[in-house]
Order: sequence, then C-alpha cells, then structure tokens
Amino acid sequence: MWKGVKTGSFPDGNIEFWSTNYSPGNAKQIPGASSSKYDFGDTINQVGDHGSMQVHNYREGQTVFAYSNFAVGKDAAFGIGNNPDPNGNPDWTFVKSGRNYNSATLYVLVQTGSPLAKPLLIAAPKTPEQLRADAVSLVPETANMELLYVHNLKTQVTPEKVPYLINNSGKFAGKTVKRVGYLVKLTGKDGSSNWVYAEMDAFSPEASKLGVPNRSANVIFQQNVTNLVVKSNSDRVHSGTFPQGNIEFWATNYNQRNSAGIAGASDTKFDHGDAYDKDKYGYGSMQVHNTSIPETVFAYNNFGAGGGSDIGIGNNPNPNGHPDWTFSKSAAGLADATLSVFAVIE
Repeated sequence: MWKGVKTGSFPDGNIEFWSTNYSPGNAKQIPGASSSKYDFGDTINQVGDHGSMQVHNYREGQTVFAYSNFAVGKDAAFGIGNNPDPNGNPDWTFVKSGRNYNSATLYVLVQTGSPLAKPLLIAAPKTPEQLRADAVSLVPETANMELLYVHNLKTQVTPEKVPYLINNSGKFAGKTVKRVGYLVKLTGKDGSSNWVYAEMDAFSPEASKLGVPNRSANVIFQQNVTNLVVKSNSDRVHSGTFPQGNIEFWATNYNQRNSAGIAGASDTKFDHGDAYDKDKYGYGSMQVHNTSIPETVFAYNNFGAGGGSDIGIGNNPNPNGHPDWTFSKSAAGLADATLSVFAVIE
C-alpha cells in the first residue's frame, strides 16, 4: 500500500477529468471538499489547457491519484494520495512533482467484453530531439540554426512567465543574434496540419527577447523588420522573399488605432497596424506581418486564455472578424499548436 492511500472497496467516488483550466470552488458540492483549496471538488473553466485527470475517494477525503498541467511535460503535477505538503493543494495542483521522477506511466485497463472497451492511447510528450526533427522536416534550413524556444501555444501564459517546452535562450547570453525565424504549426481536430515559417533580420541581438513577449523580459516591439522570408503550406499566406515586414510583440492590451502609421492599416479593425497600451498588461500580441501585401503572416494573441487564445496563419478569413485574429478564440478549434523559434548567432 502506498503510504497515505486507503485501499479497499467503496460504494462510490468522483473524478475530475478535463483539459481546461479550473478553480478551487466546489461546484458539485462534493461532501467535505474545500472552496479555497484544489482538492476533490473543483470547478471547470471554459478556457485554458492546464488539464486535470484525477480520481478521488471523497468518502475518505482523499485523492487516489492526480495528473494535471498536461502540456509542461516533466513539470506536470502528479501524485498518489493527497499531497503531503500542508501548504500545498491536496490534489497536487501546481506542485511540478513530475521533475522528481525518472519515469511515470499511466495504464488504462477495461473489463473485456464491455461495450465500452476501446483502446485508449495517451501520447507521450515529444522529446526535444523529436521537436527539432519535426521543424527540420518542414523547414530544412533550421537544421543550421540554433533552437531558442519551443512553446505550446495552447498553454496559458502570464505577463511574468512563459511555460516553454524548451528554453535554450540562456545558453546564448552575451552572444549576438543576427537572424531569427519563427515556425508556427497548427493541427486541426480533424488531423489536418498547416504551418508557416517567418525569418527576418533580428530586431534584437538578445536571444532572451525573441520569444513570447512578457513583462519580466521587458519585451515590447512595434517596428519594421527587414529581409523577411516566408514559407508555408497554407494558401492563406504568400510565400517568398520580401524586403520588409513589421511586428507587433507585446504582453499588453491594445486597440485598433494605427499608431505607427503602417501603410494600409485600419483605425477600426485589429490588423497589421495597432496601438499597444504600455500600462495595461494582459491580452498580449505576437504578430508578424508582411506589409507589402499587406497581410498577417501569423498571429498569437490573448496569451492568458491558453486553449481559448487567438492563433492563426494568414489573415483571418472571417469577414466579420479582425485580420490579425484578435478576439477569434481560434485555438479552441485546434488539437495542437506549436511555436518554435530559431536563430543565427555569432
């Protein structure tokens, strides 16, 4: 018997299985559950992708096992029994306990002959080598570049922290970035995949400032970029080499006003020319635009919404929407969305 887990047969229990964020409120009024601690009675949110896979024996006031924060790999939260830390949450939420184990495996078994008996496969997170190989298969030239970051675009980001799958930027502190490339790969729930790669002269020489914009890294860029190269398998975006583009990278809110006077941009639509609010951190924009078309090459907005963020390649095709995907919540329609950042470094 695992210490702390009561074994035996019980008339019932409860489960909390979802892929979204959640809060500690006891929505189902589970007997004995707290409304202030994450335990065996929580509340599902409609956005985000933190995730919960928890089995509870509420009659004993106990978590049987918990697995949450799926997208962060080795930093996921999992455990058997209640979390023993009196200052933590009983269901292990936010613990990052995965880093303490060399391996952790979940087996799902069903009774043979049951009409519900269907194989359930849970894919293991890809290794850094696999993620790198995936990128090189789409854009071969990235094989000769340094990999700075990999980010699951459906993972919730705060103004202070980006939970990257890979963050190699610290290895290049003090070195100069000459070129930077952004690869966005989106997989629909039907399994279809679209990708776009945008490479340009580095708009900052510091590797630490070329990822998802956030306050702690002091990242705000609204400017032109030079020698833009665009490659994609999508007909929503123009591939080719272009002398100039522009970027809108910030972790703040923003409005439609064309504050930088970008040619062809609207003052009433969110597009390739907007205005950030330097004092209001929250929504966030990570957009690369081809000003010569003009069009959005890719957009990632509303970082804190996780699985409800705005993600798109090319201009948003919805005529009633905004070209840069603002307010689209398009991530909800995607099974997977990944950003990889590459660099040429001296």
